[in-house]
Parts: sequence; structure tokens; C-alpha cells
Amino acid sequence: MSKKPILPIAAIGEINWVDNLKSFLSTYEVVAKGIPLQNEVSLISFGFGDQIRSYYKHFGATESAEFMYYLKRYNELEWLHTSRYSKTLTEYFPLDELSNFVIIGESLHEDPICLNIQNQRIYTFTKKPSGMHILFNSFNDYLLIELMNFKKQVCAFDFDNREQERAYLNTIVNDKGIDQKLRHNKLYQG
Repeated sequence: MSKKPILPIAAIGEINWVDNLKSFLSTYEVVAKGIPLQNEVSLISFGFGDQIRSYYKHFGATESAEFMYYLKRYNELEWLHTSRYSKTLTEYFPLDELSNFVIIGESLHEDPICLNIQNQRIYTFTKKPSGMHILFNSFNDYLLIELMNFKKQVCAFDFDNREQERAYLNTIVNDKGIDQKLRHNKLYQG
């Protein structure tokens, strides 16, 4: 590595995580905006855990073409089983299984990115390859990988090559059971 890789936070909820992330984003002229309390309370009805609720509370109205771009605004969230995807997906999955997912985003390939309210993991449902796939084992992992990709987009490189980046990511996120190539193709490669 050419220099020590640094992310502004290690985990949502750690001491000063909000201030550290706001400061980092402002370095790249991204203005961090949270959501009003009444909108934060509405997230509870979706079964959101502490990590994602806390993120939305402090950053849920942030607008950026590079940072967390695919994450839906709080007023755009919807249940998977009542969405435009449900007709196609019920051919492969029982409706009661789909009712455990909230759509929090959409991939480059227009596949839903969903939070499973039972285990707080983030999944996608795809046609190619067909099925349900874990993208992230937690919302925190999603945020950390988004931060890494954001730094690359603004040309703040911390690594000399992809192997160094992968080794570092393995120390900060739990990628157990995740097809990293599929995640990269669905979220970061058009």
C-alpha cells in the first residue's frame, strides 16, 4: 500500500461516528443532511434495526451522485411483496418470504436492493444469476464498502492494486457467504 487506508468511521454508533462522517463528506463537498424526527419514527414500522435507522437519522436526506446514490430516501421505501417486483418474484419465492424485505435501493441493473427485517442483512433478487443473493451482512458493511467506493470515485486512492484493497476490506467487513463478484457487478459496474 502506498499509504495507510483510512475510512472516517469503523462502525455506525461508535463514538463521534456522525461528526467524523460529516467531516469526511464535507471534504468532498457533500453536505450531510438527516431526516426529521417524525420521519425517523416512521422507519420503525419497516422493522429497521439500529444501524440503518441511525444512518437515516443523520444522513438520510444527503444528496450526492457519488455517495450512497442508490439508497432510497425514507419516503421512497417500500415493502418488496407490494412492489412492482412482486409479480415476477412470487413465481420463485413465497409471498410470505418476500414480506420480510423492504426495498432500500435499486442496483445498476434495476434489481431491488432489500433489507431483510428478520436478520438485517442486505439482499438482492436477480434474474441473472437467478435467485436471492446476500450483498452485505449488515448495513454497516454496506456503508463501509460505499465509503471505499466513494473514495475511489473522488480519486482518493489508498491502494496500489485490487488485492491490497480486498485484503483491507476483509479486515473491516464480514463477507462470509457473499459473492463479492456478483455484488461488484450489480452495484458498482454498469
